[in-house]
Amino acid sequence: YMYTLKMGEIFFCAKPLNSHRRHTNSVTQSTKAHAHFQEVVHSQQIAFEISSPPQQIKEMAQSYLRKLESHFGINAAC
Repeated sequence: YMYTLKMGEIFFCAKPLNSHRRHTNSVTQSTKAHAHFQEVVHSQQIAFEISSPPQQIKEMAQSYLRKLESHFGINAAC
């Protein structure tokens, strides 16, 4: 998707266009927390490699990772 974003004539729209809820039996909740976290880390790495985000965006990405660590109850440094 990120390579398509870079090459295509599409754009980011911050307006919420759908709703999402999670429950204990959902696929999202049954995903192993650490694997999910690592997928987000990898996605961020790809995004940074193919773009040149300003420092503020990089800091926001790091903040999001810290929120995920807290949400999943994991310590990614381990």
